[in-house]
Amino acid sequence: MQSSQTGPVTAEELRTLLEELTTAYDVPGATLAVLSPEGLLTTATGVTNLGTGVPVTPDTLFQMGSITKLYTTSAVCRLVERGLLDLDEPVRRHLPDLRLGDEDAARRVTLRHLLTHTSGIDGDHFLDTGRGDDALAAYVASCADLPQQFPVGSSHSYCNAGFSIAGRVLEVVTGRVWDTVVREEVLAPLGLDRTWSLPEDVLRFSAACGHLGAPGSLSVTPQWGMPRSLGPSGLLNATASDVVAFARAFLDGGRAPDGTVWLREQTVRDMLAPLVDVPDPHTLGPHWALGWIVHHQQDGRRVLGHDGSTLGQGAVLRVVPDRGVAIALMANGGGISDLARSLVRRLLPRVADVELPAALEPVAGADGGDRSAQVGRYERAAVTEVVAPRGDGGLTVTLTNTSALASVVAPDQVVIELHPVAPDLYVGRPPGAHAWASFVFYDGPDGRRFLHHGARAIARVED
Repeated sequence: MQSSQTGPVTAEELRTLLEELTTAYDVPGATLAVLSPEGLLTTATGVTNLGTGVPVTPDTLFQMGSITKLYTTSAVCRLVERGLLDLDEPVRRHLPDLRLGDEDAARRVTLRHLLTHTSGIDGDHFLDTGRGDDALAAYVASCADLPQQFPVGSSHSYCNAGFSIAGRVLEVVTGRVWDTVVREEVLAPLGLDRTWSLPEDVLRFSAACGHLGAPGSLSVTPQWGMPRSLGPSGLLNATASDVVAFARAFLDGGRAPDGTVWLREQTVRDMLAPLVDVPDPHTLGPHWALGWIVHHQQDGRRVLGHDGSTLGQGAVLRVVPDRGVAIALMANGGGISDLARSLVRRLLPRVADVELPAALEPVAGADGGDRSAQVGRYERAAVTEVVAPRGDGGLTVTLTNTSALASVVAPDQVVIELHPVAPDLYVGRPPGAHAWASFVFYDGPDGRRFLHHGARAIARVED
């Protein structure tokens, strides 16, 4: 399907496009749903598991990963509307025992900071605290030593831990576990009966299994799902059509399928409005809204959504509110990021009249800025990155994965060559990737040097 075509997209075109791209990027299986004013179209291709060969259908559930954050945010906003929560009051009002590595941060952090990734908490804290109903309580207690990347509210860095803390707030306020809260506040009112968090519920349906490894040598992931402690930040499973049904409530001004008010129109507008500038606008988008990412904004038209990544699975949601369009892609291994990027770039011009800006690439002869201000050792909870100069004017970054899931999700160490695009802006191509990833160097609000990529801010700890 070429973006220059006009007119409504057809089911056959979607199926052909999905099959073409999953083959090109060695993705075992995927499903796609496209909602537009013309209606809903779904398609699927490939297998749920390379070991069993069970085919993917539009009814197959995939792990949506961090798209879950939109559901957690929605549950919070429902409670805000009822006066049970306030986005701008300290979280300690509900979690008086909250402890973080920085006492000032623990005292000042609010739900708005958590939901917009501006808390400054070093957030890739992937600790398994068990399968019990106390998983989130134990996880929040384990955050007592998490470092503070920057002062609360002063910058942006993607923070999974913040959403587990927000999920714990929901539990304390309602007296119910997060899984129940999200079902009662979001899934049930919107009729999302193919969206579940716990594996014992997911396994009642056709469910995808993740795959890891290099293209051509994929294997089933040794661990099916993420720990329950990460539920509010990434544990929901769903069909692609259920994901666009969730998005449809935002397209419809907060109304559920039966016409009842699920969220107030003003709440929906507030959730979708840009709130935070992202230091690296190239990876996911230039702004963050309340839970939602503003991926692109041009001439008053916004493309919003969220991406998700789990153990060998990935998902993408894109919404264009003024066109009534929502796109959900779910996949289970291989070059998911390249598949998603190509698919969105092909589909958005056709179904939403949106042309995305050209992807970043190295610029011959570009001045990358002062390399002495860029080289050094950068650290955060899950990774250490060492930036070193190269003789040709570029840089090299060596990433060492130190997270609890390092042995499952990624090699222990990766070396990436960085090529200049503009002062303090570089691009690098991770092993096996087709597209270039952006790396932005900048001075943080407290004067320290930072590297921002993968939506995370990483402070330099050593020149």
